[in-house]
Amino acid sequence: MKKQPYWTSVIVALIGLAGSVLAAKIIAGDTFDDKLKALKAEVDEIKLQEANLSRKLGLVSGQLSEMSAKASHLETRLDAVDKASFPLADTLLGTVDLDRNVIADGGHIKAFVTTGSSSPLVIATPRSGDYNDVLTVFAGAKTYGGQAGILITVYPSQGKPFPPNVNIGLTLLQQGAQSYAPAILYVER
Repeated sequence: MKKQPYWTSVIVALIGLAGSVLAAKIIAGDTFDDKLKALKAEVDEIKLQEANLSRKLGLVSGQLSEMSAKASHLETRLDAVDKASFPLADTLLGTVDLDRNVIADGGHIKAFVTTGSSSPLVIATPRSGDYNDVLTVFAGAKTYGGQAGILITVYPSQGKPFPPNVNIGLTLLQQGAQSYAPAILYVER
């Protein structure tokens, strides 16, 4: 019998060993195909998770786009609002104190406040004080003595004349007012 080279014996031994390992794996059910199937199942699960995340991201992206469109629409509407929509936006606010010097015949207050404006947009509201809950206040644009301003008439709600020590504070607003002069008695001419 002829003697085989050493390396041939090693190869035969390795093939035998590999066959035994493969046979053991086949017997244990741990084949290459099983491993491949497990890896494919894992890849499929990852793809499913990716698809779910992508769908959720699409929903969030859609909501974000919708919210962005609404914000843009509101900004456009806000830009469309100009000073004509809010005619008193840049108007100077003023205060005036009404005292015994502006009590007219009949016991009510009749006062004129020069503002430099003839705009009919006028607001007059009582400031906090003793008489505020019993006042009826009327105010409107008027020119008096060649000056543009506000005519203010104040009646006590209870019909009694104001006492001589009356002091009523009003907050005034007239579109285009340049200032609010102290109140003077308004007398019909």
